[in-house]
Amino acid sequence: MATACSSRQLARTMGEGNGEARVSVGGPFFSNIGSTIPIPNVAVGGRYGIAEGWDVDGNVSVLGAMMGVAYVDPGVVRQLYAKEDGPALSASARANLFVGSSDGLAVKVYPELGLHGELPLGQYANVFAGGTAWVNFTPSIGKSPVMVTPYLGASWRFSKQRLAGPELSLQLGWVSPWEDSTSVVEWQPMPHGAVTAVLGFSIPFGGAR
Repeated sequence: MATACSSRQLARTMGEGNGEARVSVGGPFFSNIGSTIPIPNVAVGGRYGIAEGWDVDGNVSVLGAMMGVAYVDPGVVRQLYAKEDGPALSASARANLFVGSSDGLAVKVYPELGLHGELPLGQYANVFAGGTAWVNFTPSIGKSPVMVTPYLGASWRFSKQRLAGPELSLQLGWVSPWEDSTSVVEWQPMPHGAVTAVLGFSIPFGGAR
């Protein structure tokens, strides 16, 4: 469920030469230690516009590193549609990489595809929504090889100009709504999948447009 522990607000690419640094806090809700709260994961990442309509993107999990597991998710984002001061749509592809050494060095790779949309609300706010599909080539018995996570969120930019100020976002997701996830989290809605909440903060740089 690490794909749900970092922001996927990627509907509008940065533009060539522009980028952003970001930090995300949160993850799936769990009640394994009593109160039902999001997993306190911290992910640090960013993205950069390598060409008009193309970004490279990635995150590193701080919680994973503290537990002895390196988790990174490098990827690319392609703009499909964008209107200035209007809606935007993009697609993403990434590799979720886990490297651990508890039982000897082990590397696991989970491809992920995503679709991301955004709609501005005035000069400062945006609503965004989309979904990701994570592929597991060796799923546990009775589990689906594809983990789908639809999400919905909102953001607030502290500047009228898109690349001139930081942005705060809140993203809610539902990991595998049709699947029993009690092996991972005790608390589930209705009672399948896992609900996630991720708070994100990003700072742009470059300002080329």
